[in-house]
Amino acid sequence: MIIAQEKPNYAYSECPVTELRPKPEVKPQSERRARVLMMAMILFAFVLGAMYIYFNAQVTTVGYRLENLKRQVAAIEMENQSLEMVIGKQDSLARVETLATTKLGMVLPKKENVLTIALADTGFPEAQKEVGAGTAEMASVQVAESGGVPEEVAEVASEPSLLEAFLSLISGWEQKVRTA
Repeated sequence: MIIAQEKPNYAYSECPVTELRPKPEVKPQSERRARVLMMAMILFAFVLGAMYIYFNAQVTTVGYRLENLKRQVAAIEMENQSLEMVIGKQDSLARVETLATTKLGMVLPKKENVLTIALADTGFPEAQKEVGAGTAEMASVQVAESGGVPEEVAEVASEPSLLEAFLSLISGWEQKVRTA
């Protein structure tokens, strides 16, 4: 029987063999640029999408605020109308007269203490009927004779030029207020 003997390999040395790493492939310049361009486009799309979402959220928020303000304005207008109605009720002449006579103890004036002055150009025929002839002088004389108004007031009222000047001053102020 023949036994095969192991032949020593004299070419093999006992020093460790290091494996050689494969050299990385050098990619061409155009492929690198394409990757960088693709990354930049993806980043740009992401930023653009984030901005779109942000601005839509802002528009929606402003829309909600606008609707809320519209509801508040409607509520305030309703409250304003109800307050105007209350003011109208509180401001009526009948109520003021009732409060003056009952709570404040005021009395209605007597007919002889009332001074009625009518000017010819005012266009109030009912005032002229009350006075009779329609002149301010006669009205002031009637009231002054009855003793209801002091004579100084009757003299001032008897001067139609002073009264006309006062009325024109008031009408001028009224026109300025209306135009302002």
